[in-house]
Amino acid sequence: LIVAPPRTGKTVLLQNIASAIEENHPECYLIVLLIDERPEEVTDMRRTVKGEVVASTFDEPATRHVQVAEMVIEKAKRLV
Repeated sequence: LIVAPPRTGKTVLLQNIASAIEENHPECYLIVLLIDERPEEVTDMRRTVKGEVVASTFDEPATRHVQVAEMVIEKAKRLV
């Protein structure tokens, strides 16, 4: 969980973490969940990360954020 103000580098940090996982553990199924992000950040992440990127942007209601997060958690449980 990474929470930080806008323009502080959290997207770059997540991209670096995802890249390191892809490089060091290519057998892993990578899911990146972005909640309450700007659409351009989501697009950048989808272009950079080879894994699955699931997102709910800042213009969506809080109920949608919860729905997306729960969906990803359930998917991750099924993968284990």
